[in-house]
Amino acid sequence: MLYSSIVETVAAHAHANPDQPCMAEMNKTCTYGEMWAQVIRNAACLHGQGVQKGDRVLLHSSQTIWHAAALLGIHLTGAVAVPVEKKIAVSRIAEIAEQVDAKLIVTPRRLDVDLPQVTRDDLAAFTLDEGYTYTFPEKDDLCDILFTTGTTGKSKGVIRTHLNELACGESVAHYGSLNENEVALVPFPLNHSGGIGRLYACLLSKALMIPTDGVVFVHTFYSLMDKYGVTIMFLAPAHLSILLNRSEDHLRTYNNKLRMMTIGSSYLDEATRQRLITVLPDVKLYITYGATESSSACSFEFSKYRDKPRCIGLANINTRILITDENGVEKPDASPQNPGFIAHDGPTVVPGYWNEPELTASVIKNGRLVTHDLGYIDEEGFIYIYGRADDVIISGGNKIAPFEIEDIVMELPEVVECACIPVQDALLGAAPKLYVVLKDGCELDPKRIILHLQGKLEQFKVPNLIARIDEIPKTSGTNKINRKALIEYDEALSKT
Repeated sequence: MLYSSIVETVAAHAHANPDQPCMAEMNKTCTYGEMWAQVIRNAACLHGQGVQKGDRVLLHSSQTIWHAAALLGIHLTGAVAVPVEKKIAVSRIAEIAEQVDAKLIVTPRRLDVDLPQVTRDDLAAFTLDEGYTYTFPEKDDLCDILFTTGTTGKSKGVIRTHLNELACGESVAHYGSLNENEVALVPFPLNHSGGIGRLYACLLSKALMIPTDGVVFVHTFYSLMDKYGVTIMFLAPAHLSILLNRSEDHLRTYNNKLRMMTIGSSYLDEATRQRLITVLPDVKLYITYGATESSSACSFEFSKYRDKPRCIGLANINTRILITDENGVEKPDASPQNPGFIAHDGPTVVPGYWNEPELTASVIKNGRLVTHDLGYIDEEGFIYIYGRADDVIISGGNKIAPFEIEDIVMELPEVVECACIPVQDALLGAAPKLYVVLKDGCELDPKRIILHLQGKLEQFKVPNLIARIDEIPKTSGTNKINRKALIEYDEALSKT
């Protein structure tokens, strides 16, 4: 790592290659020289508002060049950026501001919240003093606080240092072989570790990054691809589902234009992996695995290794993966029948959670992040995930991982998505219940689903309870299955 922060790296690129394209939107392109000019002006404006090193500054997020310049401007002041969701409730902004004792919020437009605000117009109107001086942050300084989506409990503020962000960005750039000739389309929100990690990877490698607000507007998405000659797509499974279900034939036309597609932020089922290989047979197709607490830990080129179901690949640079017990002690005998907890070690691992020492101590053990993900490592070093420990269903003393059921059900052509949850059972204690989303015009046929499962699973894993649902609840930003919300939905339904 040549520099101590992402913002220092951007400054170096700007001085060496000011005309190099940095980011682009539909009607705007920004060079490194232009980006740096915005960053330094933003930092000076924030300093003028009293922002100092170590202050927490909220940033109301958007998938824009403006957001990236505001984020880097906060970093240049030495303050800690706290990006919050684009569609966040004002009351939640107030809660986060109180939780981190925020100095102010940087926002595209003024909000109805009792907090000092610097708007986009304020930044644009600011005149930079030629005598303005700045100091780049050090690697161990706090850089960002990212709030998790809280699928299994309350939302937590994950502390990330400048070293963490450098290591994360470097990991993505390395496995993806990013360079200044690449054009990367990124529909992730930039308050989410997936979006920020890909932003930092592009800034480190000088790849042109195109942020966009999801893929719901498919025409806009493809227009950006065509206009800028996109070579890399970073997607979440939910993004991919939209593209395949709405425009599979059109996506095929990019087989000779794309070099790589990466799917991350949540699990991609085996059936969709195989479907994507047939759509883009000549494109390098990756899945990635990580956490807000240790981004971009593993990557797996599933288009190359087609016989490794549930594999999440090899550890990326800057991360060591090991399997431990619940106390963080290495477990060398972990296997498919006896999985352990997936732990991360290296400079991507964060110091912990904001003002939550007990929670930090329960997760960061001996400097390692010990996750709730169960898995094992095979003799070749490939890492496999069994599921989350708190998702595993204990039925009559038997363990059932929801993915075992979900992966097989996704093989059925009428199924768009599905999710399995535990429900109370008088005899077994708990039993699996399956919710499915079906394609338009299809009717639910529980018997067909059960027969399909019985041919591939032990009988105790086959759910007898199957229900249709319009949409599987997902977490905001990451689009992971929100099993907690689905369980609450099921409990409410059973009471009606």
